[in-house]
This record gives sequence, structure tokens and C-alpha cells, in this order.
Amino acid sequence: MIAALLLIAADLPSQAAIDRVTADLAAITGFRLKRRVRVSKLTREDLERDLNTRVMKKIDPKEIRADELTLQWLGFVAPGFDLKKTSVDLIAEQAAAYYDYKRKKLVLLENPLDEFDESLLAHELAHALADQTFRLGRYMDRGEGDDAELARQAVVEGQATWLMTEFGLRREGRSLKDSPSALPSGSSTDAQVAARFPVLEKSPLFLRVNLLFPYWEGARFQHAVFERLGAAGFNTVFKTPPVSSRQILHPETYFAREAPEKAGLPLAQTKGWKILNTGSLGEIDHLIVFKQNAEAGAEGLAAAWRGGTYEVRERGTVCCLVRYASIWKDAASAASAQAAWERHLQAKPVRGKSSVSREGRTVHSVELPAGEARRATMQQSSSAVLPEPRR
Repeated sequence: MIAALLLIAADLPSQAAIDRVTADLAAITGFRLKRRVRVSKLTREDLERDLNTRVMKKIDPKEIRADELTLQWLGFVAPGFDLKKTSVDLIAEQAAAYYDYKRKKLVLLENPLDEFDESLLAHELAHALADQTFRLGRYMDRGEGDDAELARQAVVEGQATWLMTEFGLRREGRSLKDSPSALPSGSSTDAQVAARFPVLEKSPLFLRVNLLFPYWEGARFQHAVFERLGAAGFNTVFKTPPVSSRQILHPETYFAREAPEKAGLPLAQTKGWKILNTGSLGEIDHLIVFKQNAEAGAEGLAAAWRGGTYEVRERGTVCCLVRYASIWKDAASAASAQAAWERHLQAKPVRGKSSVSREGRTVHSVELPAGEARRATMQQSSSAVLPEPRR
């Protein structure tokens, strides 16, 4: 499900308005409208029930628990954080319309809040149009790792945000070609959240960024692609997806096909420890870490990221054994990242006994519950650090 952040409506749009906006978007993108976009209506209470039902059907409670523990041990959320409830509340708080790519329809909420704006409707219809050509559900499921999945989400939401903005400007006789400043500015890590969104305002930085990054940074990425490739860029980002948040933040690395480097995890005594979660930590994840710890020069240090991965394990009821590895631009930036990561491990609310080391451009760490520290000994990884082949 893809929800527009600020869509508010008093009078629900007519089918004629929906058809007109969709036709305008097709003209901008070159996407072919294959069928009329179906529309349904929900009350906000129905939306919350629907979200809860679908989350329970789609996500195993064991997966939610694993994600919650992972976020706690990586230092992104505090103990007791309820990921499912917060995620549902965030969507329900902000959405007044969304495109449901599973059911292939546009959903409008019936309880009006303010004046309807067609440019905001364009955001959701942009999803519907893209879905008819590229099947958004399949597209987003094919990201290899957490960071790649976020990059694909930035394509989907960033393109819709770009088109929403372009649609609105054309109503005024302008265009993003001449007015790029109309796009969202600033970093999602520094977002000032309106008080009208109390759930978003109180959410951990990690969740706020993961919600806003695809829209803000994603829109600027789409603009960079548009400036270079023109309308063909709307297709290109789906046919040749970005593979990391770094490519979204620095579009020149997307054009150069600079893929993340692979870092071997540090060796540790893992016998008896069951894998709970594994994934990638990208540039944006490290920027979140540096920002929440008020590291000086956070943006510059995060920009030196070249690859990152983690693994979280548990043994019975004991959690967690965490292995981490990251690669940086050079030895100097790796040394700075090592120091920042050490400070992060000591500052996060959920922490155990950790050991951090560096070898050249690579930073490693192993963390165990304090009482388990003697059961596993960190060693330097014997795994080779190899760049992914350019695609």
C-alpha cells in the first residue's frame, strides 16, 4: 500500500476528474493507460481496521518480533517499541487517499478535512499508472537487501512526488524544468514534523526517515534522472533500479553504476545461536546513526560509506549476538566511522558487551549480551572484501 503524506479532501473527486488527471500524467510520462483506475471509499475507522487485518495476514508475528529486536539492538528504537502499532498508526494518521497496488484500485477516505487538491490526487494516480506498466508489488519485492528495497521505494514514491509537483506547476503555466526549487528540499534526517501529525512527530528518527526519505530524496533523485534522460527516465528507474540509498542521495553514482561493496562479517562463535535477522545497512542508515548521536560532520562521514551489512542471532530466550561490517571510502574515513560506531554502541538504549575493530577501510563489530560475552570471541574476518560487479 502506498499512501500520500498530506492528501486532504473535502469534496471527493469525480470519476471524470480522476480520468482527466490520469490522462495528463500519461502525457507527461509516456506511460500507456491500459485500463481505467478503479475507485473505492473507506471511512478512517474502516482504514485502520483494514490495515490491522492486512498486517496480520501479511506479516508473521515472529517476523515483527524479529524486526523489533533487530531495531533495538542496532540502536534505532528503544525497548518496548511496538513496530506494528506504530506503522499502522503512521499510515492511518496521514493518509486520506492511497493506491492499493495489491487490489489495483484507488482508495479515498470519506471523512473530509480540507479543500481537495487535484495535484495531490496526482500522486496516487501516478502509482496507478506506473503499476499498469511495471507491477509495483513485484518491483518492490525484488530489492536485494534492506537498503536496495528502500532505494526502490524511493523510485516509486519519488517519481509520484515529482509528477505531483510537475502536475501542479503545469496548472500555473510552469514546470520543474524551470522551477526545480518546487521539489522538497532539505534532508529527511532533519525534517521538522508538523504538530498535526503527533504519531510521526513522536516516532524514532529511523521511522521518520524511512517514511520521508522515499518522498523527499526520492523526488530529487527522479529530477536528476529526468534532467539527464528526459521523459525516458521515468521508464529507466524501473527497468534499471537503483541498488542503494547512496545512489538515491548521489545520483551520479547511479549513472556510474557504483554498486555497494560487500563486507565479510567478523568471525565469532555462533554455535547454538539461531539467525534472527540479516540485512544491509546503507548510507542513509549510517546517517541516521550519526545524526541521532549528534556526530560532527555527519553528512560528510556518511557519504564516505561504500558498503555495510549486519546479522542478528538469538539462542533460546537469549538475545542477541550482533555482527556488523562496513566499508568506507578510505582508511581515514573508516577510522572516523569506527570511532562513531563505538560511541553509538555505548549510547544505544539496548546494549551488551561489544568489540570494534578496523582493518584498512573495513570496520567490524561483535556484540553480545553482557552475560554471554565469554561465549564468543571476536576474530578478524577471513572473508575477502570484494566489490560487486558493475551492472
